[in-house]
Amino acid sequence: EPLDHVAEAASVDLRQARRLELGELLGNVTQLADVAGRADLAQRLGPKRDQLEHRQVRVLVAGDFKQGKSTLTNALVATEVCPADPDFATAVPTAISHGDRAQAVIHRDNDAGTPEADQIGLDEVARWTSETDGADVDRDRVRSCTIHLPVEWLRTGVELVDMPGYGGLDATAGARVVTELRQADAVLFVSDASQELTQPELDFLRTAVQHCPNVTCVMSKIDAYVDWRVIRDVNTRHLLNANLDVPIVPVSALLHLSARSRLHTELSLE
Repeated sequence: EPLDHVAEAASVDLRQARRLELGELLGNVTQLADVAGRADLAQRLGPKRDQLEHRQVRVLVAGDFKQGKSTLTNALVATEVCPADPDFATAVPTAISHGDRAQAVIHRDNDAGTPEADQIGLDEVARWTSETDGADVDRDRVRSCTIHLPVEWLRTGVELVDMPGYGGLDATAGARVVTELRQADAVLFVSDASQELTQPELDFLRTAVQHCPNVTCVMSKIDAYVDWRVIRDVNTRHLLNANLDVPIVPVSALLHLSARSRLHTELSLE
């Protein structure tokens, strides 16, 4: 495991070094364009350099309702920030990226229908983003939530997006997810270990691989189902029969969070 961490850190450093090298190259070319009187070329290169320096890798955490998406997202950032309620589902997309300090912003339409952004406390995220009983907010006007956390591995530009349950590709929420897929760099499709992949889930995965180059199937809640390996093998056959080259990664986000809070190394490894 320590070697894996070293390799991962080296890979991140290499990517950052390449970005810096390309950024320097673009800067030199921009200067040459100015000297050569090619202001039009220099103007086109400017945004490319900015895009390179602020490169963001958008990763969707998607799946049907109540499959463990929010718990997985919380485990990945080691912070219980996304509402993971057994009764109420996530209602709006919640994007998590790096920030020097923890903060959350709600994007919504005001009474005039004009978009506005309001900063909220992390303890208020669930009130605005989940279908909580008796909520005192007009959730139909809430478009999304943005959260910044001082998590070191997010500094490389990764943005995790905890998506609402899609409810099938024919639903309105499903159409929204398809739009998100086209803008994503990777997808973590979450399906728990209670049962094999359903036909709607396979349909979603087929759509996901059509729009996104990197799709992984995360089989969640393996701590709760002793026969999760049987489900994994059945799902592998389903994916092969559907001609879907999608890897399956079995996880227990809840076990990981519990181990981390208790500083329990053996439990974390399990």
